[in-house]
Formats: sequence, structure tokens, C-alpha cells
Amino acid sequence: MKYQEYAASVFDNCVKENKADLILDFFLILTIIYNSNSVWALANDQFALSCFALFGVSLIYYLYYLMQKKYLLQKTLVPVLIVACATIIVQLSISLAHNGEGLLNGSWIQLTFILPLFIGCMLARGKEYVYNIFLLRVVKISSVLCGLSILFWILCNFFGMPPVSQTSLNWTSGSSMGSYYNLFYQIQSIGFGSSNLWRNVSIFPESPQAAVFYGLMLGIDLLLIKKTNYVCAITLSIGLFTALSTSAYLYLLFLWFSFLFIKLINNSNKNEAKVLISALLIVLICISCVAIRIVSSKISGSYSGLTHLTDITEGVRIWLDNPVFGFGFESDEYIWSHYLINYRSGMGYTSGLIFCLIHGGIPFLLTYIIPIVFFFTFSSDALHKTFAIFLLLIYITVVVQNFGLFIYCLSLGYISFIWRK
Repeated sequence: MKYQEYAASVFDNCVKENKADLILDFFLILTIIYNSNSVWALANDQFALSCFALFGVSLIYYLYYLMQKKYLLQKTLVPVLIVACATIIVQLSISLAHNGEGLLNGSWIQLTFILPLFIGCMLARGKEYVYNIFLLRVVKISSVLCGLSILFWILCNFFGMPPVSQTSLNWTSGSSMGSYYNLFYQIQSIGFGSSNLWRNVSIFPESPQAAVFYGLMLGIDLLLIKKTNYVCAITLSIGLFTALSTSAYLYLLFLWFSFLFIKLINNSNKNEAKVLISALLIVLICISCVAIRIVSSKISGSYSGLTHLTDITEGVRIWLDNPVFGFGFESDEYIWSHYLINYRSGMGYTSGLIFCLIHGGIPFLLTYIIPIVFFFTFSSDALHKTFAIFLLLIYITVVVQNFGLFIYCLSLGYISFIWRK
């Protein structure tokens, strides 16, 4: 089939919007947030339900636009089927290598069904709609959630507002935690001198997960949307700052510096750009020195930092014992008893990349890496390429293999390939 049939311009006659667009966008965005390891799903052990909810809404979204313009079926179905079939082949190969284990693992709901549907949905809407309207709506809705969590974080930490209810979460060993209208949770605290501050985890089970979500949102606002919404960018930046997490600060540094640096390079006033770049580099050096000291201190002196470092080094060693297909999706007990027990006091992972290598080997890794490579290779905009690098950074440092928003970002990698110039 000719490439011209998949050019971005073919889909951009769908850029007009109406109330149905707004409603469908709202529910799709809400279910993406729900499926992004939110406490809403995890508190009642309903992550599988969140996957089915996202699948259902994505299917309705896709079918609605196919019914509106039936010619979109032949324009979108082939890419959808190719990605779905590729993930099924990977799923079957890993499962067969381990005697059929893990065939119905929850990851495949997202990779085999939701990811291809995301591709179909975005292709059906067109490049102009996706980058100028849909992603902006994603950022605005997420910024509202972020703003509300900041408000309750301030009221909780500095005005002593008590939680309005209690909930429990398996992610935190089933312990009870305070809830502020399900928009901010008292899950993790950090010591400052003689007092403690609750971290702003927002609607997520831990600070790194909140940092990933709002970091991706800030990245979308700064690097993907044609016209940055600075109110949202500032709100998301404050949300990241109040997460009180090293990863959140590194995300802020990486995203804002990349954004300003690329914008300054593209500045038509070269003399002004050179001065601003020089100033920016000085600021970067100062901030980097502080960041390096924080990270070094954390790695050498904190349990969290040592866990991250050890998980990556030991994870590679574990993977090398079964590099092609990993140990399978039902191997957690085996991995714990033969490997993790030797250096950890609890079960869990801190890197999506290491998780994929250990459980599914190279095929499972490629399922995530290929769309990121597509995003970087076939995006003509330097800001988009930077976002692809940011996705890789997150994939290496945080467990995001089942993170709904991350899965959506992978779909943008595939459509970058389809819409390549």
C-alpha cells in the first residue's frame, strides 16, 4: 500500500470539533488517568477493571469516528492490525517458551488491545487535531487535578487540615492512608529537620509514579503541543516540585532546560539567543552541580537510592541468566526465592526496562523500545525527539510498563512513523 495513503494530510480533514468530540475526549482522557496506576484503580484492586474500562472507551471512540467517516476504516485498520498482531506474536512466543504460562497476563490487555486502539483513534482524528486539540485537553484536565492536589497538599501540611476519609492500598502493604476527596492522599512523608512533610503524590500510590505522570504531562505541554500553555506548565512544575522527589526535580531540569535551549536556538534574533543560551548554560551548570550532589547523596546514603542502583545492576545480571525470553510472567516467586532475596527485603521493581527484560527478555523489551525509537527517528521536530529521549529515561528509571499514559505515549511513537514526511 502506498505511503501517501497514510500521510498526515489524509487525516487532517477531521480537525473540526463538536460536543461529541469534547465528550469522547473527556472520557478517553479520564480512563487514561484511571489506568495510569492511580489510587482510584489500585485501592480496591481494580487495575484489571481500569484496563477493561480504557479498552471499552477506546473502542467506542474508534468506532464512533469510523461510523462518521467510513473511508477511515481502510486508512487506519492496517496499522492497527499490524501492531496488534506483532504484540500477539511476542506474547505467544514468550508464553510458549515457558510452557504456556502468562498467556493471559494483564500487560497484554494494554499492549495487544489498547495500544493498537490508541493508534486507530489518533489516526482517525488526524495530526492537527491530536497535537492542537486532544493533547491540549489532556494537559488541561491533568493540570486541574494537579492544581487541586497542590491545594490539599498545602492545606494538609501547613494548615493541619485532617483527611476526610481513610482508604487502604496494597501498594503500601495494605496500610490505611488519609484521603482528601480522592484528590490527594497521605501516603509518603519526608523529614525536614524536626518535622515531616507529606509528599504530593496526588492520586498516585507513590511519589515516583506522580512524578512520572506530571512529568509526562509537562513534557507534552512543553515539547509536543505547538503552542505551550504556560499556566498549565507552571501548575505541573509546582506539582512536580511538591512531590519532593529526586526524580521529579531531574524531570523539571531536563524538560525546562531542553525546552528553553531548543527554543533559544530557533530564535530568529541570533545575538539575543546567544546571550540567553550563555546565561542558560551557567544556570544549568549551577543546577547540575546541586542535582549531582543530591543524587550522589541519595544513592550513597538512602535506602531508596541504593535500591534503584542495585535493582538495575542486579536486574541485568538476573536477565543474563535467561536473556532471550526471560523467566516468564508467572516467575515472580522463582525470581524472589532465587535472586531478589539475596539483596532485597521485599518483592518489587524500580525499572520498567529491567522488569521487561527479566519477565519477557528481548521480545518484550522491543515491544516498548521500537515505538520510542520510531518517535525519535521519524519526528522532524527537535522538541519531539527530546520527548522521545524523555520517554526512554522514564522507562529505564521507573516501573511504567503498565502505566496508561506511558502506553498512550508509545502510540504517538507509532503514529510518528505513519505520519513521517
